[in-house]
Amino acid sequence: MNDNQPYCSSLPGTVFVNPNQRYNGCKRNYTEELCKVAEETSSYSITDMEKMTWDDFPYFKNSMSEEDCTKSCLQDCNCAGALYESGDCKKVKFPVKYAKRLEGDSSKVFFKFLFFSSLSQELLRPECGWEAEILAWPMSSL
Repeated sequence: MNDNQPYCSSLPGTVFVNPNQRYNGCKRNYTEELCKVAEETSSYSITDMEKMTWDDFPYFKNSMSEEDCTKSCLQDCNCAGALYESGDCKKVKFPVKYAKRLEGDSSKVFFKFLFFSSLSQELLRPECGWEAEILAWPMSSL
């Protein structure tokens, strides 16, 4: 929410499916093929956001350090991001449906995003075929 109005913004590593209709959600800004051909994790980075969570069911959950959680997501082509909370790492795939800010919460969300390079520009297309990967990001008032 932004001034008590629903607000949709793309998350790091994503673009709007249709920039003119933001509530259609977001998709990856790179193809899965790029993830498979990129050398190790050098083409990706992680950005974090505190006091964030999502309601999506994780495909992976394990107790580990925050550093190991980010490394695990970087090395996993399926990982869109990870929720780190109370020593647990919970990785999710696209689509991430409802990411939200929770004031007073101690959780942290990590989002994987692509560094732009000559390799990534070849495989980075707005029409990369992820239209089914819908993402809404309601935000609370700051």
